[in-house]
Amino acid sequence: MSRRKTEVGIREIARESGVSPATVSRVLRGLPHVSEAVRLQVLTAAGRLHYHPEPPEERGAVAVILPALAGTAVLGNYHDQLLPPLLSEIHGRGFQSFLVPLDDLGLLRRCFPVGAVACAAYNDIARNWDNRFAIPLVVINNLGGEVQNAFSVSSDEEQGMSLAVEYLAGRGHTRIGLLIDGSPEGTISKQRRRAGFLQAVRKFRCENDPALIQNGISETWLEEIGRIIRAGATALISCGEGSGLRVDFALNLFRKKVPSELSVISFENGSSRFCTPPHTTLSQDFARIASESLDLLETLLHDPAQGVSRQIPYRLVERESVAGRES
Repeated sequence: MSRRKTEVGIREIARESGVSPATVSRVLRGLPHVSEAVRLQVLTAAGRLHYHPEPPEERGAVAVILPALAGTAVLGNYHDQLLPPLLSEIHGRGFQSFLVPLDDLGLLRRCFPVGAVACAAYNDIARNWDNRFAIPLVVINNLGGEVQNAFSVSSDEEQGMSLAVEYLAGRGHTRIGLLIDGSPEGTISKQRRRAGFLQAVRKFRCENDPALIQNGISETWLEEIGRIIRAGATALISCGEGSGLRVDFALNLFRKKVPSELSVISFENGSSRFCTPPHTTLSQDFARIASESLDLLETLLHDPAQGVSRQIPYRLVERESVAGRES
């Protein structure tokens, strides 16, 4: 009399085939680094026991690579918005997930994920990836696609900057400031924001003054906003999901009225509508970024030659922090 499938699991197959439960798990998930002889041995044992996995079958684990966490209190607004839809997308497609800080990448050699999605703002993460890890990599909002087996899904920074500058220019602003969230050398996305802003300034015939562009480094961001104000900006684009509340605080400290004295576009986060006044924002489409990242990862798992990096457009969320300027 055959056993019911609910009575047969990895341990029973391991005993029947004479290998470890970990090896059985790797065979049943279709993972590499198992000899053909052992694979056949495990599958034959599973057949003898009438093993059939309950749907949906786990498809292996996806490693989600985070920034280095040592000495860091929180990940911040960006990851607060990105991680929930990303993890939901991973689990909804039958994968498991585990989180790996950037300074613990060695775990990938012990945990055997089928692929990785990097959410860490670090330009070199894809460098030499193939020599370190034999799994596909999708990089979110950073460098990818320049090495085999690594590609990127990114918000379209040039389109986002053009969208914001066009919106302000259409309301009479020509001296528009840009506050970049940190040093542009930090990530490709920050470099692209600066380049996209300069392209848009030229396209919409705004004033191109280097004093209007500042880097909002954490130790000096208050001074950087002050420099933009002293340069005579009538509008400010503040980059980064964590920038809105800091800008709101700084402008209140400088007694600068929004939007009558300075119009503001910040990046969307859960607090944007609670600023004074509620901020008009550029919003990354995190749900689509998550979906496209898993689409791309699944493509790479089936046929790496079909991998193509992708860009996702920003949306503009209109609230009360932008006013028209009289000509």
